[in-house]
Amino acid sequence: MEFDRTELERDGWTLVVRRLYDDAPDLSWLGEWSDTPHDDPRLSVDHWASEYGYVHERDRWSACAPPVYRYFNPELGGSAGFGLDRLISEYARHYDGSRDRAYRQIMLERMEDYRRVVAYERGDWHMVAVVVEARRKGVELGSASCGGIESDSDEAYFDEVAGDLADGAISVASKRLAALCAS
Repeated sequence: MEFDRTELERDGWTLVVRRLYDDAPDLSWLGEWSDTPHDDPRLSVDHWASEYGYVHERDRWSACAPPVYRYFNPELGGSAGFGLDRLISEYARHYDGSRDRAYRQIMLERMEDYRRVVAYERGDWHMVAVVVEARRKGVELGSASCGGIESDSDEAYFDEVAGDLADGAISVASKRLAALCAS
């Protein structure tokens, strides 16, 4: 769904810059909800205990209730597949070999990921896409887009993305226009 739209002129092109809500973003890079804790118990965040001060017991809910996931299991190494111990070793290189400082830093970052996901679910922020269309005399001849942008990013970042996309959209549109004129 579009929530912002601007038009501007550049190099003889009308550029339409739109921002769209991403209604099904992939936030797995932050972590995932689960009804079981992470394999490494040092990593899981017990959502019910941290948010509400008690441990959630599923049996208290009706069998008809939607599933409620108790644990947030943070992402560690993506495709690198790091386990916590390997990640501690990697971080320790930046902390004069201190595994304790590295562990604390990792846990701070994982808690920030958890807070970020909770804020997303509260509606404090959302993911958006930027789409730029290059038009000539009202006809769209090229476009470019980029998704997965956090809505609370700086406005300067959105401007930079739109500028880069505008270059791509104009390039595509120029080639398409040249091909149409040559035929």
